[in-house]
Amino acid sequence: MRRLVVFAVGTVVVVAVAVAATIWRDTSLQSTNEPQRVFPALMDEINAVQEVRVESEHGTFRIIRGEAGEWIMPELADYPVEPDKVKQVLVSMSVLETLEPRTSDPARHGALGLNDPTASEGGAVSISLVDEAETSLASLLVGRDASGNQRARYVRRAGEDQAWLVWRNFDLPGQPMGWLDSSILDLPRWRVQRFITEHADGEQVLIERALFSDQYFGLQNIPEGYEPENPYVGNQHGTALERVKAVAIEKRSDLALPEEGPATTVETFDGLRLVVRTAELDEIDWLWVDAEYAPSVRKELPEDGPNVVGLPEMPSLEDVELEVDELNAQLSKWAFAVPPSKRKQFSRRMADLIKEQVVEEAAEEPPAPAN
Repeated sequence: MRRLVVFAVGTVVVVAVAVAATIWRDTSLQSTNEPQRVFPALMDEINAVQEVRVESEHGTFRIIRGEAGEWIMPELADYPVEPDKVKQVLVSMSVLETLEPRTSDPARHGALGLNDPTASEGGAVSISLVDEAETSLASLLVGRDASGNQRARYVRRAGEDQAWLVWRNFDLPGQPMGWLDSSILDLPRWRVQRFITEHADGEQVLIERALFSDQYFGLQNIPEGYEPENPYVGNQHGTALERVKAVAIEKRSDLALPEEGPATTVETFDGLRLVVRTAELDEIDWLWVDAEYAPSVRKELPEDGPNVVGLPEMPSLEDVELEVDELNAQLSKWAFAVPPSKRKQFSRRMADLIKEQVVEEAAEEPPAPAN
């Protein structure tokens, strides 16, 4: 009986210790896995951010706040960055929460893409938010997406070995152009009325639509005996300013841009005029654009005109005037490196767009039968 009592007491003690250990373990794990802000103080300091520094395997660049509160990128000739893109990153970092802890072993950081950005492999993209006094308010290394879950990814705070799994709540491009809109200019064809390309020697190429409801652009002033190279040559020009993408940006004042050369005037039905110029410098194709408010070229859609299903409404003159100001703020100081095909599209001559007409010879009539 004494042995039985001792055994029972021992069992109670073991069970109690096991329960206590289990409670401690669960509490510890719960504390560890409980979501926590990666940068708890950042929300209160977000308005103090004056500079965003990004480093990746491609190099380092900055996005800085200008005197008027705008965001510009020095590495892209002080080109403006869309404020909402910067705001999204700042706000997302301030509310970023951990999901689960991952390794704290530096030897395993590379597998998560969390090595230093300069590492030969497994390098992260680093982002640092800096205030006016050059104090880092938040610095994060962003690694690869979690395996099988592109909504989550691995991160670690700069200077710490602990890696974390977090939600993928913002994009972090590792190159300057990735922070800009995908297109520097996007003028849909349905707005375009005409293209007039003037060459230095006086040659002019005119492509236009007569009516807002017309579906096709026609090549004008074709020499006698010639015809368009293909039936769609006009429409190919009509989309020339849709989703224009740049691969590099420079200030015009820093380039030896020629004063003479092909210049294409693009006029819309709603009163917008764009003057597009191009040049090739040191094997790089450059394009630059100026916008003008031109109410005299506006052609209202007649009330008794054809009702084309899906044709958007024409912008008002007030909207166009505001658009001109916005376009010049984005375009007037800069030249944009574009693919060679885009430069050639704005420097074509009539000879590039036409071909000789094929005259079919009339078949000889068979001789009349003898009586």
